[in-house]
Amino acid sequence: SCLLTMIILTSNPFVSEWLCFVNGFELNPALQDLALAIHPPLMYVGYIINSVLYTMCILIYKHENIQKIINFKIKQMTSWAILFFTTSLALGAWWAYQELGWGGFWFWDPVENMALISWIMIISLQHAIQKQGYNIGHLIMFNFIFCLVSLLIVRSGIILSVHAFTSDLYKGLGITWLILVCTLHYLVAYRQKQRINKN
Repeated sequence: SCLLTMIILTSNPFVSEWLCFVNGFELNPALQDLALAIHPPLMYVGYIINSVLYTMCILIYKHENIQKIINFKIKQMTSWAILFFTTSLALGAWWAYQELGWGGFWFWDPVENMALISWIMIISLQHAIQKQGYNIGHLIMFNFIFCLVSLLIVRSGIILSVHAFTSDLYKGLGITWLILVCTLHYLVAYRQKQRINKN
């Protein structure tokens, strides 16, 4: 709800644009590719799944009676996240190879690197889940916070990138605030669980 509020207040997607671009103002031909059209939505779904995993983790800390059910759901959701991230990265790499010969300036782009690290982190979560009794809560939290950091880089303009969609200080401050709130929320929930276990 915090993220939705921030989006509506800072960059409302429902605001109509009445501009009609013609004669050279259409989408760049290099971007008119099916793989590129599919690549970003799949990556976005992977990030959304990370937010769902974060919510499940908080629920486990607050309601231990549903831990077994949610643990099973976490395994399923992690597998789905790996599928979406892997497919998205593969399509993006294939498009970059077709258009630029293995990416060119895209290859070391900060946004691409953040996406690759997100993929590595979700795979590390999958490996941690396989170990019975291993506390995966911290790893889930780091995955989600890293997704928000990726959002911060893309939306705030703090790092120059061909992927940086905007350069807006207010959006950057809003996302930074969201990162702090989510981190504190997790730490409070984790601390409460520790106190309950001691008692």
